[in-house]
Amino acid sequence: MTSFQNETRFKHLFLVGFLYFPLCEAVGRLHSLDPFIPWELGKYMAIFFVLILVFSGKMVWGLRSGLGVLLILTTLINGNTTWKLVFFNAIIAYCLMLMRDFFKSLVLNSNKLMLYIRYLVLPLIIFLFSSLSKLSEFKPETVQLNSRYILNEIPSNQIATYMGVGFFLFVIMYKFKIFLGVTDWQKLSLGAGLLIVGIISFSRGGILVGMAGVLFLYFSRYKEILKFRYLKQMILIIPILIVLVIYINKRTNGNLFLRYQGETKGTLVGTKQKNINTLTTERYSIMINDLITFKKNILLGVETGKSMNYRVNGEYQLSHVEFSRLLAEHGLVGLFVLIFWVIDLFTVQRGLLKALFLVGFLTTFHGATRTILPLIFMLISTVQISKGINTKVLK
Repeated sequence: MTSFQNETRFKHLFLVGFLYFPLCEAVGRLHSLDPFIPWELGKYMAIFFVLILVFSGKMVWGLRSGLGVLLILTTLINGNTTWKLVFFNAIIAYCLMLMRDFFKSLVLNSNKLMLYIRYLVLPLIIFLFSSLSKLSEFKPETVQLNSRYILNEIPSNQIATYMGVGFFLFVIMYKFKIFLGVTDWQKLSLGAGLLIVGIISFSRGGILVGMAGVLFLYFSRYKEILKFRYLKQMILIIPILIVLVIYINKRTNGNLFLRYQGETKGTLVGTKQKNINTLTTERYSIMINDLITFKKNILLGVETGKSMNYRVNGEYQLSHVEFSRLLAEHGLVGLFVLIFWVIDLFTVQRGLLKALFLVGFLTTFHGATRTILPLIFMLISTVQISKGINTKVLK
């Protein structure tokens, strides 16, 4: 086997493992399989893949991977933290930056990219059917505005994140006719199933991000909307979405629409005023306080994982907005990381890849790095697509 064949085989196996195994964390969390499938499997796998690149000599060093090293250095310099806090809050940001230049160096044709996307879907199919089996006794009529768990083992915001992204992926498979061994109608049915479970979780972030990805996928190129094939697809998808949402709202006694309007029990009875904070479930206040912390500690930030201790209004919640956490806990280095993320958002190849990056990026605004999804989506979307081999599918 030649060195070129070895290189190609390494990259193939690396991508298959990277796209498939970390997302199995969703199934492990749902069934409480820790330690057999650790709750933070995605973070362990992220470290594992970084080590593979380092010890195999395949790591590509550049500006972004250099920033990854600087992120780690700010944590070491600030000190006064624990491995648990670093692992839970910052490890995804480290690994994302360290592997970014490697993924940028990968060149795939569009057919290969579609093949790899299938590996993302497989764990989510298992997650969907496992969720449906656990929802057999769930009664939508009993859902309240402050519902946090519908599957007992896993928080609702994570359910909505996995399900929203899963819906987005199935729309990709339907739009680009990616082979999965099922018909187009079955792809839409699986996507609808993911969407239903996500919606009844009453957590909005993951569902809205998935919807944003779908809308960007179809409307980012206005000329594409007029093509008959895509008009036909939208005629199928949009009524399904409308009927599902209206039906679920009816089954939940109107609470679904109230939830998406930012209402809570407190705002309905008048003990709490509806504002941007209630609309964002306190994330706005957390973000503002993190920005104040950044202003006061602009050079290196504060101890990793401890920005909550510096919030002036006492919001002692873990950060749910990754960009403000980066600023508060890594200072100027975190700012440069964000600048490169924004640059990537505008420079990744348009169409499917940009939609993938957008979904990963927006996920950090409501779920920080609680799941592995931002890492996967923000890296796979930066690969280069070779020209002249069915590249139209990406536009």
